[in-house]
Amino acid sequence: MEAWRVELATMEGRPDPAGSAALAALSGAGLEISGGVRSRRGFLLGPELAREQVESFATEVLADPVTDEITIFAPGEDARPSRRRVTIAPLPGVTDPVARSVAKALTDADLPAVATGTYTAFETEDGVSAEALAEAALAAVANDAIEQVRIDEIPPGLPGAGQEPNLDIQEVSISKLDGEGLFALSKDGGLALNEQEMLVVQKHFREAAREPTRLELETIAQTWSEHCKHKTLTGLIRFNGEIVDNLLRSTIAKVTTDLDRDFCISVFKDNAGIIAFDDEDALCIKVETHNHPSAIEPFGGAATGIGGVIRDVLGTGLGARPVASTDVFCFAPLDMPAAGIPKG
Repeated sequence: MEAWRVELATMEGRPDPAGSAALAALSGAGLEISGGVRSRRGFLLGPELAREQVESFATEVLADPVTDEITIFAPGEDARPSRRRVTIAPLPGVTDPVARSVAKALTDADLPAVATGTYTAFETEDGVSAEALAEAALAAVANDAIEQVRIDEIPPGLPGAGQEPNLDIQEVSISKLDGEGLFALSKDGGLALNEQEMLVVQKHFREAAREPTRLELETIAQTWSEHCKHKTLTGLIRFNGEIVDNLLRSTIAKVTTDLDRDFCISVFKDNAGIIAFDDEDALCIKVETHNHPSAIEPFGGAATGIGGVIRDVLGTGLGARPVASTDVFCFAPLDMPAAGIPKG
């Protein structure tokens, strides 16, 4: 669907922190840029709005009048950039929280509720090749798990409504696949199960004398995921030439059990631990680890971690009341070269 396009850029001569950060990131990814990088914030608004409404909304709500300059393109108007540009937008189906905020702001401003979308763009000199810019952008400023990258163009229009859901029962043939084929099925389907795990799934359905449905495979993959099963934390760990069987049970849980403190009311049994505070009240404490999928999708991973902690406190015993939360961030060596960072 065609849309109004509102682009905001920092006025010439004023600091552009987002552009400077992009320049540093792209340079760190190996892209040679002799000039600067200028950032742009893009907003897509439904074509039902009149130009006067778009101009008023952009000036009064979207832009900072002190630092931003506004460019508006009407639906269907040629908006091809004049400089080399990388544009980053959410992939179809990915939640766009900024677009949702824009939609609410339209309603709050007594404007028609229309479809919305957002994107970010970075412009640089034409001497940079499109291929090199795309490669550096995917490595340094975009997340290909949730974002799409376009070179020298902007999103063609508003995000579509998506495909109609297929509610048919879909049977997946796995009984005759070898290990390599099972792993390929897992990878293509986003199951995140390795070959050994897929062989166990295959064995189960062979014994049941039938093929699994896609829903069953998705359910097994979700339940057997690192997020739910903590396969690393509870699995076999090779450390300093020794095998540690269940890292959680042999370290944190073992120390807690060995100490056997009388103020520990409930540990490793409910959604969170409970310790005595005084003769009447107790404290419910939960720790949530989110290294993965946070490494792939940082904002989603962090939100899931915070939500999990609060959910588990609420779900402990007859229900506890969250009163405080803390965050711990751990980083790899900050001087590690981009080429040395493991994939993912």
